Amino acid sequence: MEEEDQEWLTSKIKGFSFGDDEQTPWEELAKYQEHPQQTPSSVLPILIGAPNFARDLEHIPGDSREVKAELIKAKRALAKLETTRYIPLHPRETVLNIFVGKPFSLELYKTFRDKQDLIDEAQKLQCPDTLLTVTLHAKSTLSAQKFSELLSSRRAATNVLVCYLQERQLLNDLTDLLTALGRHEEAAFYNYTHVCSKISDLGSKTKRLKSLLTSHFNGHPDADLLIGQINLLERIAPIIESDRRNVLISEDSVYPSVTCHGESVLKTLAYLCYHHWDSPENLLQSPKALKKIHKIPEEQFIWVALRSRALKQAWKDCEGIVITKGWLGGKKTKASVSPRGVVQTLHECQAPPEILHIFLQLIDDLEDRLNYARRCKVPNTVIECLVQSRDRQELETFKAKLTPHSPEWFYAEHALTTSNTKWKN
Repeated sequence: MEEEDQEWLTSKIKGFSFGDDEQTPWEELAKYQEHPQQTPSSVLPILIGAPNFARDLEHIPGDSREVKAELIKAKRALAKLETTRYIPLHPRETVLNIFVGKPFSLELYKTFRDKQDLIDEAQKLQCPDTLLTVTLHAKSTLSAQKFSELLSSRRAATNVLVCYLQERQLLNDLTDLLTALGRHEEAAFYNYTHVCSKISDLGSKTKRLKSLLTSHFNGHPDADLLIGQINLLERIAPIIESDRRNVLISEDSVYPSVTCHGESVLKTLAYLCYHHWDSPENLLQSPKALKKIHKIPEEQFIWVALRSRALKQAWKDCEGIVITKGWLGGKKTKASVSPRGVVQTLHECQAPPEILHIFLQLIDDLEDRLNYARRCKVPNTVIECLVQSRDRQELETFKAKLTPHSPEWFYAEHALTTSNTKWKN
């Protein structure tokens, strides 16, 4: 009976005291922990072996007041730690812990505002790894809508996350993120880059590009370019499949069939000019049909075709590509093509001197023609230019450098002995 009365007469509610060290109601209003000076590991050892802590305090002798005070202080510190163990550190401290490699926990940052504070502090620190850590935490704990709202005004965090997703080829997550943030052109660019660089099968690549055309490039200024690429892939796919069965083409050292796999219009044109030059225009592999469909300018077509046929050593085709009739039965280059460039291209493709001699005649300026003839080592053209310039001494000097009794030597000798030229020296 006395125990029941004692229970009703006592109270566990403690009155407020300004001198009390324990946590006050005002401290409970703090959102984050301050700088904690004690940890459970520094307090608990004091209390080990003292399960009946309050009872043991009553039996401590009066001359042990200091020990009693320390134990009371430890009790209060432990109680304070117990109440604050689920209160997170200030975001600045957590971010610094991530940066320097100390232990950290992001589990206690549960609210949207908490995650905003974490990312803001990480952006101030300007460490990409730290910023990526807190951004990934926010991504895994927020809905897609709230996460987009969080990143909408935080460009640095967005860029770090975009780089992370791109490096790991998480294309769907990257596309969803950029689309949610309104960065549609970047989403289209990353998808297009992925399709062109990572997908090797032409059929799959064409299918994905068509999907991109409807999803990301609908109404885009570059939509026509994408349509042209799709048309090119659809044209070249059956050609490559057919050429793979042709041993001469598939094992060619200059333009094997794999060379044309997913290349540009001009490289595809070079491939077709090299292997399928004579194909009629109504066939897929016709270079002229490709030129017409993709609207390749005449001068550009001439340069690509000239190099391809020169690599094939089809010199007659090179003449037909470049040379046309001029006034009074003369010859000239087509479409304002530079004859100097033609000679240089043929020389790089190891054209023989007799072929270069034909194209050197298209250079009107005598001095330029002589210089190119010397550079390309075409002796007959050099001899003719020296005769036209009436420079006997230079011709004799040049003849002395030729192999005696060679065709070029006899040609120079004939020019010196039987010519009716009025030499200037």
